[in-house]
Amino acid sequence: MSIIVLDFDGTITQNDTIDVLGKFACSRNGGAVIWDDIVKAYFADHKSHVATYQPEQALRTTLDQELAFLESLRPVELASAERVVRAALFRDLTDSDFERFGREAFGNGLRGGRLEPETSSGGGSSSSLPTASPAVTLRAGFRTFVDEVASRTDSSLGLVSVNWSQSFIEGVLGGEGKDKEDRFIKRVNRITAPTGVIEGPAELAGATLVTAQDKVDALRELLGQDQAGGERQTCCVYIGDSTTDLACLMEASLGIVMADNEDSRLLQTLGRLGYDVPHVSVWKAPEKLAWARDFDEILKSRIIDSTKDIPQ
Repeated sequence: MSIIVLDFDGTITQNDTIDVLGKFACSRNGGAVIWDDIVKAYFADHKSHVATYQPEQALRTTLDQELAFLESLRPVELASAERVVRAALFRDLTDSDFERFGREAFGNGLRGGRLEPETSSGGGSSSSLPTASPAVTLRAGFRTFVDEVASRTDSSLGLVSVNWSQSFIEGVLGGEGKDKEDRFIKRVNRITAPTGVIEGPAELAGATLVTAQDKVDALRELLGQDQAGGERQTCCVYIGDSTTDLACLMEASLGIVMADNEDSRLLQTLGRLGYDVPHVSVWKAPEKLAWARDFDEILKSRIIDSTKDIPQ
C-alpha cells in the first residue's frame, strides 16, 4: 500500500497563492494598503531574521542545521498570520466564499488571465475576481496524475499545506466542476468565520501549520505515526517545491522536488546539504530523492511505479 502526498502552493499550482488570497480579501473587505503593509512587514521580519541567524546559510551543511533554521522562522510566520487577523481581512468571509473564489481563480487561469466576473448567490455578498488578482494555474499533468493514482487499488492521495484556507484549495481543485478534491486526505489550515482567525487541522488539535516541522507532524499523523516518526508499513511518496517541504521530503520513502529548473531554492538547499537529486528521467531505485518540472514528467518517468523497490 502506498500514499502519495502533495504540497499545494508551487507544487499542484504553478505559483504560490497566498497573495491571491490576500487580494481576494481586499476585494471583499477593502484594505489593499493594509495587505501591502502586511506583505512588507513579513519580508522585513524574514530578512532581519536571516541576517542575524547563526550559523549563516553557507555554513549550514547538515539536515539538522537546516531544519533548526526553518523552525526558527516560526515567530516570523506566526507574527504575519497575527497581522492578518488583527487587520480583519478575512472577517465574515465563509468557507463558501473561499471555495467560490478558488473556483473563480482557477477559471481565470484557464482563460489565460482574461477576467469574466461572476456574481455569487447566497452564503455572503456578491463577489467577482478582483482585476489585480493573479490567476491560479495548475502544473501540467496534474489532473491526469490524480486520475491515475486514484484509479489504483493500492494507492491513496494526501495533501499537506501551510496555505491558510482549505476551502480555497478545495475550490481550486474542484474548479472544473469535478470532485477531485474529495480524493485527497487533507491536513490544511482553515480560516474560521466570522472571526477570520487562521486555525490548523482538527486532527492536530487546531495548531496552525506554518513551518517545515508542522508539515512533517501533519504527514506523520496522516500516516498514522506518532510525532517521533515511528515505523510504518505504508510506502509514502511526497511531492513538494519549497523549503517548508524539506522535512516531509526526507521523511517519505521517496521525495520528489517540484521545480521549474535545477536552480530552484529547494534544490540549491539540498545540494548545499550534500544530497544528490537526479531528474526523474534518470532516477533509479533505491535513490531517495528526485526532481521534476511538472506532473507530466513524473508520469512519463513512471517513477511512482517503482515505489515497490524503495525501502520504507
